[in-house]
Amino acid sequence: MATSNKDAQFLIAMSISFTLAVFLHRFGHPKYKKEILSLFGLLLVILFCGYGTIQLLMMTTVTTCMIKSRKCSPRLAFVYCLAHRVIYCSSKYYDHITLGNAMMLVATIKMITVAYEINEYQRHKKELSSDQEDECNGGSKTPWLGLSSEPTVLDVFCYMTCLWGIFTGPIFTYKTYDDSMREQVPAVPFKNTALENFKKLALIVGLLLIASRFISTSALREDSFYEALFPIRLFHSALIALLFQLRFVGAWIFMETVYVLAGFGVYPVSTDPRPGKGPTRALTEDDGISLLHPTEEEYTFRTVSNIKPLQVLSNVSFRESFRCWNCCVQWWLSHFVYSSNIFPKQSKLIRGQATLLVSAMWHGVLPGYYVAFLPIPLVIFAENLCFCSLQSRLTSERGEKIYNMIHWLFLKIFIFAMTFSNFILLDYDSILRFNKSMYYYLISFPLFCIILCKTVDFILPHSD
Repeated sequence: MATSNKDAQFLIAMSISFTLAVFLHRFGHPKYKKEILSLFGLLLVILFCGYGTIQLLMMTTVTTCMIKSRKCSPRLAFVYCLAHRVIYCSSKYYDHITLGNAMMLVATIKMITVAYEINEYQRHKKELSSDQEDECNGGSKTPWLGLSSEPTVLDVFCYMTCLWGIFTGPIFTYKTYDDSMREQVPAVPFKNTALENFKKLALIVGLLLIASRFISTSALREDSFYEALFPIRLFHSALIALLFQLRFVGAWIFMETVYVLAGFGVYPVSTDPRPGKGPTRALTEDDGISLLHPTEEEYTFRTVSNIKPLQVLSNVSFRESFRCWNCCVQWWLSHFVYSSNIFPKQSKLIRGQATLLVSAMWHGVLPGYYVAFLPIPLVIFAENLCFCSLQSRLTSERGEKIYNMIHWLFLKIFIFAMTFSNFILLDYDSILRFNKSMYYYLISFPLFCIILCKTVDFILPHSD
């Protein structure tokens, strides 16, 4: 019942987002767009999130005061927001299937992001000479890609309560939000992009409806699942994981479609925008972008592109498939955790493990999150060894195709199945029962691959 209520609430929120995207793009004035989206977002939070509303206001207020004090490091804001998230997940009011939890997931990332953006702007402004203090886009040797002005308290509040993306990804920086609210990009007829997204969405919804008739995530808790033979359990869990993934893919593509219809998060192709991050280079006159007669080919929504469903399914590599999943959050984790100077640069293992630990803590405190995320570095290490020790020895195209098929099934599809099954079950007893029935595949199979590769290298060393 709780799940169906959440689905109904989520559909209402998505419907309002879609309607406002069309309306504001056609009739909305930039001056009022920010306030309208914030008002609708706050109303939905109050209506659907209950206790989560207090948590959102508390996190926003405390963190905004911290970053506006100019004496507080954004790292402290990071620690506070993550701690706030963990404490919220540990409280009796927490329920992982509610929209309140989804809202706080997004809010934690956005609050940390805007804290760092404001800090970077403040540092950039200090670096400018005294006669250029009011011109934050000039004077530096490299083009400034950050904020054009420091957000006010109201600006931060509007960003945190913006209806678009308040319950789900793709997440976006304050810079992307501000650019879109100011309508820095001219109106472009994004008909082809919108049509492609609608086609993807129709396919995903169709697959979801068909799969839901035959598969249920609740099967992982049923005795009949564990009475089946191991190979059947393995394939069944893979189908359940696929169904679970389709729900996220559908939500993300829907929001990407809303962004396209609203012209939100669009930048010139020549600025090389990245998912979540936005532009990575400044626009110059040499790029030849027409502001009077812009064409769809000159612009891209890559900044708010969160999922590459075909690549997730078709890539042989687990690592490459994982990178195509929830791309905006992947950028956030990479930028604020993996690339942070808190951890030694020479130790990829420590940085990788710390990143996945933060990801698990961000998701919540239930055991399933940690069992799902923490073994991933082991899986990637095993996969790299397999590519180096096994695939590299194959000389025939047919042999490589056979290897790729085996690798795709056993070291990607089934690993994904184990990861998402733990993500579905979450509680200790259920994940222990599941992993025991699967012979702890998420750890045992990568370890088997490592031992196999080391044995092959020992018996048949690579020729120099």
